[in-house]
Amino acid sequence: MAPARGAAEPHPPSLEANRAALEELGVTPEELREQATERSEPRAFVAGYVETPDGVPIAGLRLAIGFLAATVAFGVVYAANRQTGWFPLFPHRVLAHAHLGLLGWLGITYVSVAEKLWPMFLLAHRPTARAGRWAVTLLAAGVPFVALGLLLGAPALAWPGGVSAGAGLACHLASLAGAIRHRRRPLELLHAFLLTSSGLLVAGAALAVIAALAPIEPVTRARLVTAEVVALTGWLALAIVGHAHKIVPFIAYTTLRARGIASTAEGRPLLFADLFDHRLARLTYACATIAFPTVIVGVLVASPTTVAWGAVAIAVTGAVATYNLASGPHRVRRTAAPAPTNTPHLARTTA
Repeated sequence: MAPARGAAEPHPPSLEANRAALEELGVTPEELREQATERSEPRAFVAGYVETPDGVPIAGLRLAIGFLAATVAFGVVYAANRQTGWFPLFPHRVLAHAHLGLLGWLGITYVSVAEKLWPMFLLAHRPTARAGRWAVTLLAAGVPFVALGLLLGAPALAWPGGVSAGAGLACHLASLAGAIRHRRRPLELLHAFLLTSSGLLVAGAALAVIAALAPIEPVTRARLVTAEVVALTGWLALAIVGHAHKIVPFIAYTTLRARGIASTAEGRPLLFADLFDHRLARLTYACATIAFPTVIVGVLVASPTTVAWGAVAIAVTGAVATYNLASGPHRVRRTAAPAPTNTPHLARTTA
């Protein structure tokens, strides 16, 4: 007779074999089993989304694909226009393309996927994902109006879209605040990346509001909106680089265990933290934190030299992060002790 749901059953050997790595994340095999049981229960539909952590990312990624297609279409038309001269490519039309890509494609992609990443890597088991659902919905509703308003120079279109998109981004920040509040591990480098990226998002929103409301010259308004685009780019860049310091070691760990590598050169169990240099990770964060504000200031004061120094810092950020995340697994592969032949490898689970 099959055991009843919830009856005590032995844990899969793969979970027990990787208990050390799981405990580094702050979770035990017992908790994983409990969560798997909970997630197998059917959930209700709310506002068109499945009431599970998976519903928001799936719905958001579907919307992001549509915005990606629109962004590519804009780019193709603009490229062809350089040869044909169908219409003058004013700065506000270029900014329409930038907002469509940053907020519609990349922004919705990140806002959606973050609802899956934060519970995993911040160990934040929130009671609901309502703020994340509203973030995706409001952002997707507002971006088309922002892009059309900028494209046509029509404030009557841009304003409602800006309000909706701004409310969506505020819901995203509220969702992050909830994830930090419900975290089950101390503050760490990923939190620093996310909080700094949130600061750039707030700065971008403030610049957009000033550009829309202040009685200023068109040239000054163009600088403000350009600085807003840089701030939004920094928001996404810092968040992505921060998450990469969790995702890449997670993938590398799975690969190394599949190759039979279970311990470091010192004989300790292999952990995710062994797969990158934490000093270089802090250097990456410092460079990124300096780089984007420097570019923003350079744009606002119309200083090409300041912008250039900020761009150099961005390049250094990318180079250091790439080297650190690529060299860590290679170093462990060269020096680590192989796993005993009877040690089970990390199991690959499917949804």
